[in-house]
Amino acid sequence: MKIFNITTDTCELKHIDSIFNYLNESLNDEWGLYVRRHNQEDFKLETKYGICIILSAEGHSYIPPEVKNMKVFMNYPPKNNNTFPHFFNPNDFVKIPNLFELQLGTAKWFNTKHDIDINERMYDISFIGQYDPYTRVDFYKCAIDLKTKIDRSYIHFYEGWNNGIGSEKYSEIMSQTKIALVPYGSASLDTFRFYEAMSCGCVVMSINQNNYEFMNGCPYLKLPNWNPGLIKECIQSISQKDFSALSLQSRKFWETNLSPKASASFILNKIKEN
Repeated sequence: MKIFNITTDTCELKHIDSIFNYLNESLNDEWGLYVRRHNQEDFKLETKYGICIILSAEGHSYIPPEVKNMKVFMNYPPKNNNTFPHFFNPNDFVKIPNLFELQLGTAKWFNTKHDIDINERMYDISFIGQYDPYTRVDFYKCAIDLKTKIDRSYIHFYEGWNNGIGSEKYSEIMSQTKIALVPYGSASLDTFRFYEAMSCGCVVMSINQNNYEFMNGCPYLKLPNWNPGLIKECIQSISQKDFSALSLQSRKFWETNLSPKASASFILNKIKEN
């Protein structure tokens, strides 16, 4: 298989490279993998068959012209209403032939560690990320409240995207976390944090996730809202045995549904179906 990737500086790079390596095991040089951002020039087919991956279209509004002659996969597929706050609706996708969702994966600088027993981890809860005055107001109030009520917590807000404590420390804290608090991303419902937490075998707490096909049966703990009392009560009700089971479920779901290998399998299945 051949690859045409013009996004070599993106945070999705490691995930995309791994997807390609898995696809390359099943597809010959008649196939090409074409990777670009939504704001880069569209691809012309240079191989007999093509698979296109579109990155960075967080507004859920972009429809790639490549759908005319390739199967196209997007982290942020278009929604019927792409204005704030409507694109946070998890069920409002536009149905377009040849266009499919794709797993976001972990950021290229994230170092997944899942071998630390969840009952021996340092933090009961954690969140490290930017404060967004549009999508994370309720979450911010909740997290700050939890910081004062749960001793074994790591809550850290900063300004600007990816402007926090550094990738090595962030990765280490996530691997030492029992429950990862995962609010919406600042520009989309999707967020790398969800994938990173699942890859580390954390128990993930969130509100809604997009109803992507590959998210069916995802074992995250779904909250009705960001209520600190409810979260604290939930933590206190989970036994060590339950934490171990939930952690294994998260890690297994990462491997079977969200990992690069799972992404490649999802792509191959869509090619066969269509």
